Amino acid sequence: DECYSIERLSYPADEAASLQSLRYRQGNAGDYFLGAYSSSGQILGFVCGTLCKKFDHDTMSVHDSMAHILAIHSVVITPEARRKGI
Repeated sequence: DECYSIERLSYPADEAASLQSLRYRQGNAGDYFLGAYSSSGQILGFVCGTLCKKFDHDTMSVHDSMAHILAIHSVVITPEARRKGI
């Protein structure tokens, strides 16, 4: 849910991933869901993606573990951590 909050702060409402999409990506494409954390363990941001055979609108909602194209969906950081070299 913290990732979803960061996503919503980083993208317009019509472009931000849903909570369901983020959970799907983390659960099914976890190798491509990377977080940035503070020294106290608080999440500051994340990058997430899925693998696909071709990049189009239909492939944005699925992860094909046998594919070779990495589609990056989110690159986000909390507003207070931006421009700090993270």
